[in-house]
Amino acid sequence: MTTPRVHAPARTAPAVPPYRLVLVGGGPRATYLLERLSATVDRLGEGRRLQVRVFERTGEFGAGQAHSPTQSRTSYLNRIGCQVSFAADDTVTGAGPLRPEAQRPTLHEWCRRRFEETGEADFDLAPEDWPKRYVHGLALRDMFDTFAADLTRHPGVELHLHRAEVVDVEPHEDGLCVVTGDGERHPADEVVLLTGHSYHDPRRAPAGRRLAGLADRGGARYVPHPYPMDVELGPDRTGPGTVAGCAGTGLTAIDAVLHLTEGRGGTFHDAPGHGLVYRPSGDEPAGIVAFSGSGLFTFARPDNHKPSSSAGDHPGTFLTDEAIRRLRAHAGRPNPGGADRLWRNESSGGAAFEPGGLDLTADFHPIRSDGGIDRRVTVLGVPSEGARSFLLSALRPNANHYVMRDTLIWLDRFWHTMDRADRGRRPRQGQRTTWPA
Repeated sequence: MTTPRVHAPARTAPAVPPYRLVLVGGGPRATYLLERLSATVDRLGEGRRLQVRVFERTGEFGAGQAHSPTQSRTSYLNRIGCQVSFAADDTVTGAGPLRPEAQRPTLHEWCRRRFEETGEADFDLAPEDWPKRYVHGLALRDMFDTFAADLTRHPGVELHLHRAEVVDVEPHEDGLCVVTGDGERHPADEVVLLTGHSYHDPRRAPAGRRLAGLADRGGARYVPHPYPMDVELGPDRTGPGTVAGCAGTGLTAIDAVLHLTEGRGGTFHDAPGHGLVYRPSGDEPAGIVAFSGSGLFTFARPDNHKPSSSAGDHPGTFLTDEAIRRLRAHAGRPNPGGADRLWRNESSGGAAFEPGGLDLTADFHPIRSDGGIDRRVTVLGVPSEGARSFLLSALRPNANHYVMRDTLIWLDRFWHTMDRADRGRRPRQGQRTTWPA
């Protein structure tokens, strides 16, 4: 489904064709990117046009599936409210124009404002409380809408939102073509992949193959990815009389256990001398068995008082930058097949094991199989099909956070491209611009 010309004000057709920017993925990373793009949009030259298309297969613009406002109410964010933000602040090096402080709230500050408006208990949080994940999704959606409206205040910008899955990006004439699952094709001058958390095929990794094989032999249902939990862990699969196994005891396991207990109407109560006591509702599985290599649940996150400059970070003794560089050079090797070069890690399960991460330059451009670099594509959230996904994190305030620093690497090059085009020859009516690659 396409939502045409979202927020686009009426305007006469200018002579210059637009620069066509496509964002694949409309979740948190897209929210952060729109924040910086809208804050700097006045750099768009007079008479220039910018067309932005955002594709999000779930239609949850701003939040994405992982932080969907409609998800289970029993899942919590793994960070306290005062350590989550949505916009660049004065600790971010080279951020450019900043919004007034009131327009870049932390998640805690956003919740306090919403509590004052609604009185809903889920928004009544102290700075060091753990918000529910759907609350973060509501805030992301709100901030996405705010940044989108801010972006389109510029008369040369139009924004289109597409509830569709992008299945391919192809070369097309003088640029690229974005292909969706429903067959639509959209020409683009530049594509940014912001795909965030992604599914993977567990049978491509040794551990996943073992678990899937065990489930097949025992007649069990294997669920490699439990989200959204109301679907993947619904009563038809994990109802009374069933036993649910959790392969892993990290944060996802905690989400699953809470969904299968509190989410089914059960309650936990303080019992003096006995800790918490669970009172079942009768709608839970008969048992939940969680297992992992350590047999331990995730340790509590410490209260972090290190300075935002990273001066207090532990530098590492063995796992240093140089050690990682050597591991990358000797433990893995590029896979020459395909249009883009994948990274193969032969030490993790044999020569056939491919984690699936794209081989990228330092400024996040994919390296083609012939060794060339395509600077029309930027990858700020790697599509993953292996045992692990790309490191992702919510934006953190007052920390010169890497999520925003990575976004600025793209933004600086984007505006450099636009500035170069501005200094070039203006095309005649109907003539396309040749944008610098």
